[in-house]
Amino acid sequence: MDAAEYEAALTELLRRSLFPQRFYEVVAQYREVINGVLGLAETCLSIGPGAGDVDIFLIRMFIPNLKEFHGVEVNRDLCRRLKNNMKTLQQEIPDLEVTVHREDAQVWKGLDHKVDVIFCFDTLYNFTNTESVLRKLQSWLKPNGVQWCTFTDSRFLTHEMRFEFKINRGDLLSVSVADINAHLGYRNLVDIKYEAGLCLRGVNKTLLKVLLLRTPTDYEMEQFENFVQVFDEFILLFFSPDIPLRAWIPDTGYRLLLSAQPYFKCII
Repeated sequence: MDAAEYEAALTELLRRSLFPQRFYEVVAQYREVINGVLGLAETCLSIGPGAGDVDIFLIRMFIPNLKEFHGVEVNRDLCRRLKNNMKTLQQEIPDLEVTVHREDAQVWKGLDHKVDVIFCFDTLYNFTNTESVLRKLQSWLKPNGVQWCTFTDSRFLTHEMRFEFKINRGDLLSVSVADINAHLGYRNLVDIKYEAGLCLRGVNKTLLKVLLLRTPTDYEMEQFENFVQVFDEFILLFFSPDIPLRAWIPDTGYRLLLSAQPYFKCII
């Protein structure tokens, strides 16, 4: 899938999903806690930021003293868009230094210094070994640093779609990020799972390619349409016929983990 096709599919995926709305609602709900741990941060590393929309929103809201931003993004076009978007932010924060690294974070060697904050939003599913990546992220954090991850934590993707369509998403769906973080010594400041919902009616090949991480066959498209129809009938059987979530997967869950290194001290 080329960059333009991927971007179009991702835009369509977000249009069909309640994820952006729910993410910002959760951020607002925990605003005081987040502000308490990010407010003094001066250096930030973002893994897989895409065009940087979420990062810029959070920097504006919570990190007014930011001096360095480093983005690690493997897609060339998204690197270009990230640079352009960060230039707009630099007009608001003139002292902000921005570096964009076109690298695969799984093999990237990292910076020559540690950072206060690491963002990793909906990116972990790209990696074959989740624990090794989380260990690497921890090695890039200062002793009092904060790691903020969001990731899919969905029964739908874990069971129904994964086995029906042989989805390959590394090992993210078979490990516990929270348990790995606990083993690494993090203290979770915010740990919440929230339902996002994803509309599946009228899904095309391009969109399904994002879900499967490969091009679906014609047979799989037909199989998927039947799958959605069966799920739709399940919703009608067990819920009100007027439910607005018909052809939605209501348990497309996301997990938000805001975790601090063992030495972090904060009065909230």
